Parts: sequence; C-alpha cells; structure tokens
Amino acid sequence: MAFVALLLLAACRGEAGGGDEQRQPPQVERPAPPPEPVATPRVQSLLLITVDTLRADQPWVGYRDVATPNLSRLAAKSIVYTRAYALAHFTTASLNGLLASRYPSELSRSDCDLGRYDIADSLAPTLKAAGITTFAAHGHAIFAGDSAPRRGFDEWRLIVGAAGRMQTRGAVTGTDIAQLVTSYLEQRPRPPLFAWAHFVDPHDSYVAHEGFPPRSKQPRHVYDSEVAFTDAMIGRVLDMVERSGMAGSTAIVLTADHGEAFGEHGTTKHGASLYEEEVRVPLILHVPGVEPRTLDVPRSAVDIAPTIAQLLGVSVPSSWVGVSLLQDLTRAPPQERAVIIDVPAAYSRPPRQAVIRGHSKVVFSARSPQAFALDLDAGERTPLSESEARGPIEQAREELKKNVRSIPGTACSAVTPALRPAEAL
Repeated sequence: MAFVALLLLAACRGEAGGGDEQRQPPQVERPAPPPEPVATPRVQSLLLITVDTLRADQPWVGYRDVATPNLSRLAAKSIVYTRAYALAHFTTASLNGLLASRYPSELSRSDCDLGRYDIADSLAPTLKAAGITTFAAHGHAIFAGDSAPRRGFDEWRLIVGAAGRMQTRGAVTGTDIAQLVTSYLEQRPRPPLFAWAHFVDPHDSYVAHEGFPPRSKQPRHVYDSEVAFTDAMIGRVLDMVERSGMAGSTAIVLTADHGEAFGEHGTTKHGASLYEEEVRVPLILHVPGVEPRTLDVPRSAVDIAPTIAQLLGVSVPSSWVGVSLLQDLTRAPPQERAVIIDVPAAYSRPPRQAVIRGHSKVVFSARSPQAFALDLDAGERTPLSESEARGPIEQAREELKKNVRSIPGTACSAVTPALRPAEAL
C-alpha cells in the first residue's frame, strides 16, 4: 500500500508540473554589474592639440602612405579611438561645440560666414574660475577676428600676420605655432595648466614641404606631406614637454576639427557632406600611468571638455552635455552611446545632422534621410533600403529629439571683413 501511495503521489506531481518537465524557479532579470572601478587619474597640466582638417585614417591606425613618427609614438602609449567624430564639418561650429561641450545648433550664434558663438560657460572660463592657468596658440585667420573663442584664456597668442595668412592660399604656419607653444613652456608656467594649440597646415591649399616629399602630385599625397610636416612641428612641442620635466604630470589630447574629402563621394575638401571622410577624426588620449589601448566604439568631440575638466579635478557646468572619456578606463568593455553630428545653418547652407549608434549611421539633410550600416558598408556606398532604414531613422529621430535643443541663429554682424567664406572654413 505504501508503495502504491508513493506512485500516486508522484503521478499527481507530474500532472501539476506538466509531465516529465521539472518546475523551474522564476527567472528574474538582474541588471548587469557596474564596471569595475579604476581610480580617476589626476594631472597637473593638460595639453590639447587640435589639427585642422586631419582625417581619421592616419599611420597609427594603419594608413601607409605617410609617416608620422611623433604622433605614432604618442598613440602607442595612449588610448586611441578609431571611431571618433567631430561635431561638425567646419571649424567654427566644430571647435566652439568642443569647447562648450554642447551641440553647435544649441549655442547662441550668428549665422554668417564667421559666426560668433556664445560659449560663456565653456572649457577655458570653467578652468580659469577654478584657478587653472589657461593658454592658447593659434595661426588660423579665424582666430584673429572678433569671433575667436578667446574668453577665459589668460594668454591668447597669435602668429605674426595671422589674419592675412590664409590657409586657402597655402600659408605655412606650423613652425610659428610650435614656436609659440615651446617658448611658452620654456617659461615653466606654474601648474595647474591648460594649454591649447591649433595646427592648421593640412588645410587646403595643400603645399609640399621640404623634407617631406609627397609620393605623387595627387591631392591626397600632397596633403600627406602637410600632415608629415605638422607631425614634425607637433613633435617639437612634445619634445619640449619632455625636456621641461612636465611629461610625468601632463595629459595630452589630440584631435581634429573635421576631416577632408578627396572625391570619395564626388566632393573635395570639407563642408559639403556628413560622410565619414569629412566628420570622422583622430582622437588620442594620453594620460600618464594609464595603460594604452585601442577602442573601436564611437565617441564624440562633445566628450573632450568634460574629460579635460575631470583630469584637472574641476567640476563641469550643468549645461555641458558630453560624458567624460575617463569612463572608458574601466576594465569592462566601453558602453555604447549615440554620437550626434550637428551642423547649424551657415555659409548659406541648410542645417544637417547625423546620428551614429554602433554601426548604424543616419544622415538628415535637405533631402530624404539616409541610413547606412557601417560594418557592412564602411565606404557609405549604398544606403539601406526604405524598409531596412525605417527603424534606424526613427531611432535616430528620437535621439535628436531627446538630446538636441536647436535654436535659430541671429543675423550676421561684421566680423573680420577681410575673410571670405571659403577662407573661413
């Protein structure tokens, strides 16, 4: 009888559990554990180097037609982002957005050839208010006019004749910019220090430099000569950082304001499209004591100002929208987030925007939106079909709606009248 009772009990349990299946405990979705923390590095000085018109495809990520020994050495001991993006495809919007950690169309500005941007709470004023010495060295004509983002800099040094040395006329300025920076560092400025230098020579018109012969007369190869020359000039600055004894306490950030097109999509130079050749740029982050690595995750220039502030131990204003890149120093894979390119109306051109998330890229311009799968179509040759693009386009629209609060620009005022629109780029 006891044996029969046990059989009946087992049968009842089988019915309740659905035959031979065993009852499983309820599955509870648990959040992923937070990244393992890494101590936030601090430095005494920070050097920001921006290079005008520097494309993302450079020797430290595999390009073979030019040598950049100084930047390649820097990259070898740094964090290198292979998928970094400028905020816009022309200088004024891109660099003002970088300094403000804001999207350019959100900033009060004038929609003229050399638009003035209101960036009162940007990087330099924020650092200066915290007691950090601020210095800048420039050779581009746009930094000699009234629209230059000088606010917050203790010293704003320009090369001789900057307003008249147009890069569109092949002006060579790298030697003078390097001299401005090295002479300043020779004075042993008291830390904490933030120094910014903008090198301009890769900008058109392209000039073949003595000692850096181009492989051919093709525009890309002459441009490469400009890049090699600029590398040598930046090398002088990096050598001075070493000789001055600052290297062990100085972080270095190198990036560009935009890229350059060489006919990949039927256009040349920049300011014409949001294809990768115009908006993807180098980004090198060197922090003493931080292990070098290469990251293929998309990141934006809007993140650079918060990174600099955090490295110098300064709190950021609530208006900044960027996220410090120091979050990528955890031992976990870097988190994915959307990258937004935001080009306000300027130079009599309509506004344009793009959203990159993972390998999806959506471009909004005067024509219908286009979506690309960059992992399958790195050259952006074939937009996704209407049905394939519908989801990415809607998601990108939501990202823009959530993250960008565009405002119209004001009427133009007379600034640096000697410059013409083409020369302002």
